[in-house]
Amino acid sequence: MPGVKFRVKSVPNPTLFSPERALADNVVKKSELTAAAGAIAKMEAFEFDLKFEVVEFNIGVSVSGTYGEKSTKGNKVSADQKELLNKVKAGSKVYVDNIKVKKPDGTITGIASLSLKVN
Repeated sequence: MPGVKFRVKSVPNPTLFSPERALADNVVKKSELTAAAGAIAKMEAFEFDLKFEVVEFNIGVSVSGTYGEKSTKGNKVSADQKELLNKVKAGSKVYVDNIKVKKPDGTITGIASLSLKVN
C-alpha cells in the first residue's frame, strides 16, 4: 500500500473558566468572585473531549489605589488570593494572569490572561 500523508495541527489553547460558570463575558459579581474555589481550563465548542489542568495562576487587584498580586500553584484559589478578592469593591478590576496549563500531552503552556470587572 502506498503511504498517505497527514497534516497534523497543534491543539489550540483552552479558555479559563471558573467551576461555577464561563468567564467569557468579563463581568462578575463580587459574591461569585469571593465564592470561587478555583479555575479550570477547557475548550469551548471543540470536537474532542480533552482535559487540561491549571497548574499555576496569579490574581491581581487594585484596592484603594494600591495594586496587589498573589500567585498560587495548582488550580485552587489560595488563602492569600481569597484575602485580596475579599477587598475588592464594585467597579474594580481583577486580573488573572500568568496562567499555566498542562496539556493532554504533558507539556505546560501559558494561556491568555483575563480581566474581570466586579459588578
